[in-house]
Amino acid sequence: MRFVLRGTIDRASYVRMLRSLGVIYRRLEGLLATTRFAPAAAFHRLELLRADSIARDDEAVAGADPSLAPLVAAPTAVAYDARLIDIGRDAPHRLVAHAYVRYLGDLSGGQMLEPLIRKAIALPDGRGTEFYHFTDIPDPTAYKGMLRGLLDQVPAR
Repeated sequence: MRFVLRGTIDRASYVRMLRSLGVIYRRLEGLLATTRFAPAAAFHRLELLRADSIARDDEAVAGADPSLAPLVAAPTAVAYDARLIDIGRDAPHRLVAHAYVRYLGDLSGGQMLEPLIRKAIALPDGRGTEFYHFTDIPDPTAYKGMLRGLLDQVPAR
């Protein structure tokens, strides 16, 4: 993320970042879709889902470049994935925190990251940064307020 914020991320690092995010979002979204803990399930909203857009970004950025094909998710993303599995099984109420942090971060700071990434690796507008586009959320500020309201409804444990 330091390289993204400095505007110096390279194509291979961005692909690895996308593959890491893909692992995390596929797991989180799958767990939110299947949990029986209603407050966490409330965060499974079609307009928030990012896994498919991450996969499309990966394809757009890595494309047919064989040098990028072997890149895999970072070990920290694999560890996070394993932790999400444990949480989904043992403490699904904690999924709320992960959903809240991920999606609020994407809706907020993510909007600042997209142009930095696009410029650093010379991506055309919209190609390879679909992850940051929330086209089905016309008013992000109001939507973030709604998500905060969902968080307020989670019973304290």
